[in-house]
Amino acid sequence: MSADKLLFKKKSAYQVISVHEDPKTRERFICDERPDLVQGGMDIDSPDRLAFEYNQVLFVSLAYLEREPRRALFIGLGAGSLPRYFSRSFPDCVADVVEIDASVVAVAKKYFKFREGPATRVHVADGRGFIQKTRHKYDLIVLDAYQGGKIPLHLASIQFLREIKGKLKRGGALASNLLSRRTNRLFDSMVFTFSNEFPGVHIYNCKTAYNCILVGVNGSRPPRSRVIERAEKLQAGRKFEFDLPAIARRQYLGRMRIGRDVFLIKD
Repeated sequence: MSADKLLFKKKSAYQVISVHEDPKTRERFICDERPDLVQGGMDIDSPDRLAFEYNQVLFVSLAYLEREPRRALFIGLGAGSLPRYFSRSFPDCVADVVEIDASVVAVAKKYFKFREGPATRVHVADGRGFIQKTRHKYDLIVLDAYQGGKIPLHLASIQFLREIKGKLKRGGALASNLLSRRTNRLFDSMVFTFSNEFPGVHIYNCKTAYNCILVGVNGSRPPRSRVIERAEKLQAGRKFEFDLPAIARRQYLGRMRIGRDVFLIKD
């Protein structure tokens, strides 16, 4: 990122939050203290477009569902681009958004055009605490939470994943942004831990960023051909500006090397 115009900077109770704008590309970013630790962004001229590829790839999780979602949960807000686009694409789906930092919510609303609506509700809370307390069950749960450019370990432990699974409807899908082996030193351990609770996970790589999206299902995982078929149906019905079937076709799962450096993440 070459953003060079600082619009906002604040130290919240949890982190340093900054907002940068690149006048050349007309893009705006919410970052950590370092401009390269980007948590989300927006195309200023097309704010409803998903500017980040990894947000587009997260949408492939919808192709794992037997039906369109009726209730979804997003843990981690960032710029709010993903839940905003999701709610516009699926206006009849109730979307709960959980963000631990109230300052992030304020920044998303002021600088990134994020708004709550009749079906989109923001909860200022820890994602795990929310999971433990909510009585709802979800068709889709998306994990995209960071602090200091890292995934909080209490949101990656086997105990947390069991709690997540208990809040997914049968056949519901979990999607998680695991960053990558290059940027996340616990990447393989996280994949190993997720695989223990969600056997047969699929991982999708991003072509333009160091992000990998993991998808697991509470129940039988659909075959890849079925996922691609559903992605094509979603694309035809929802007219995404990105190519969801092409994303579904690039699925891969790298070989796991289980050794001293790979372990089950526990509380």
